[in-house]
Amino acid sequence: MKNYQHITQLLDKYWEGETTLAEDKTLQTFFASETIPVEFQAFQSIFQAKNDIQTQTLSDDFDINLLAILENKKEEKEETKIIQLQNKQAAELQKWRWMAGIAASVALILAVYIVMPKTETVEIAKIELTEEEHEKALVAYEQTKMALMFVSATMNHGTQTAAKSLNKVKNLKEVIEGMEN
Repeated sequence: MKNYQHITQLLDKYWEGETTLAEDKTLQTFFASETIPVEFQAFQSIFQAKNDIQTQTLSDDFDINLLAILENKKEEKEETKIIQLQNKQAAELQKWRWMAGIAASVALILAVYIVMPKTETVEIAKIELTEEEHEKALVAYEQTKMALMFVSATMNHGTQTAAKSLNKVKNLKEVIEGMEN
């Protein structure tokens, strides 16, 4: 069994980005060999992929294909500008339709106001109460007022109790968050 201390040191330098070109070549050669120790096999695919990428070359018609793609993109961009212009025109037309709708609504309201006959105000019937009925109405009013005050006080008490409970929950949440940090 060989001592692979040198390869381990080169790998450490490689991961730190501190290897020279010669050291990179040493690692490439090592990982390109047929027999690689088990502890280094996980890195073999990385160096093989790097080697494959470095050996790739462009085809002879690469420039022509790239120029054709760029030309297609230019044509698509021009088509996009035309569509955007059409969309702007449609948006402008929509705005004018909206304004016309508002103007028509205002005209309709004015026409109804002008054309409709003015109605006279109707007087609400006044009810004459006797002294006894008036006293009963005042008592009923006072009782209703007291009942509503009772409901209000009860609801205020419930609101205060709920607020206290909510403050306890908030304090508990802060304690738990403090413990997590």
